[in-house]
Amino acid sequence: MTKTREILAKQRINLLRSGKYGLSSKVTVPGITAPSEYLTIDETLLSFRGRCSFRMYIPSKPDKYGLKIVSLCDDRTFYYISGIPYVGKEKPKNKKDLPLPTQYVLNLTDKVKGSNRNITCDNWFSSLGLVDALLEIKLTFVGTLRKNKAEIPPSVLSKAPVGSSQFLYHDNKMFLSYTPKKNKKVLLISSMHFAGDIKENSMKPEIIDFYNITKGGVDVLEKLCHDKTTCRKTLKWPIRYFYGVLDIAAVNSFILYKCNAKKEIYPDNARTTFLKNLAFALTRPLMQMRFQNPRLPRELLSVIGKVLGKEIDVSSTSSQSGQPAGQKKIKRCDFCDPKEDRKGYSFCGRCNKSLCGEHKRVICPTCDNATDNGGQI
Repeated sequence: MTKTREILAKQRINLLRSGKYGLSSKVTVPGITAPSEYLTIDETLLSFRGRCSFRMYIPSKPDKYGLKIVSLCDDRTFYYISGIPYVGKEKPKNKKDLPLPTQYVLNLTDKVKGSNRNITCDNWFSSLGLVDALLEIKLTFVGTLRKNKAEIPPSVLSKAPVGSSQFLYHDNKMFLSYTPKKNKKVLLISSMHFAGDIKENSMKPEIIDFYNITKGGVDVLEKLCHDKTTCRKTLKWPIRYFYGVLDIAAVNSFILYKCNAKKEIYPDNARTTFLKNLAFALTRPLMQMRFQNPRLPRELLSVIGKVLGKEIDVSSTSSQSGQPAGQKKIKRCDFCDPKEDRKGYSFCGRCNKSLCGEHKRVICPTCDNATDNGGQI
């Protein structure tokens, strides 16, 4: 039994990787809205504490443990564009293949290549090879770099005065080494900026302010999903992915609603009201179908009627027992052997004994009057 479960679990993971599972490996909504010129790629964590071979621990996230999705978001509207679930550690098949973080970014940006948009990522994705690959498909890049990258010259890692900046230029790329405090270095790479401008107000390079503004698209989306979620406690990771898809779809639908409404000011409870109306619109057809079922208990029908704004037809409603009005409960036949456990809906009109189909008799009014007068049938 244990081996069978392991085989089924591996099959689910392989299907998730191939994109043939219920949750596609690329969750996209093409053609509905055009993304802005600034996009963000970051990690989304769906809270999950069940047993799963690819459950992740990310201490910087609020939930810490969960299922990771590498997501692409619009930085201006926080619209979720695409995502790739992480289903375990993978290695490049060939040595010449690009690193996995670079492959994630190229797969996610396949829908927007050639559009001259900018991609903002953190240091897990950033590399010189990624910047070159994005420039080939006409996309710019801004992101932080880790200090252990081979392409970083050692001179920029040496000690420098606090607040100092070093700029390096190579082809269509700019590299920055900034010292915000003692014994700390911030490294950034950009193919969008070509001048080492320093802002007078903050005395920081312009590229740092741009990165801080455009890096939070995925984080805001994650917060919106976390604030108003459909998630319920579960130990099955496919169900948790399904809850995550519902949360993302709810955020995207509200963004599309605002784009179509084009109002200047929205009340504080606008999203709450929209989600309530959305939930009611999705459940209304089922409630109308159940409201026509006369076998439902009267209390349940009254609740559904209040939600739908309809009154209950007393003649067709059921009692608390769940049986239709005027119909008695099913009981064991009083004339059959109890071991046979034969039941029926019919009862004797005089003694009220229960009758099965075999012992039930049909009598016309003339014969019924004859039996009342002492006659025989």
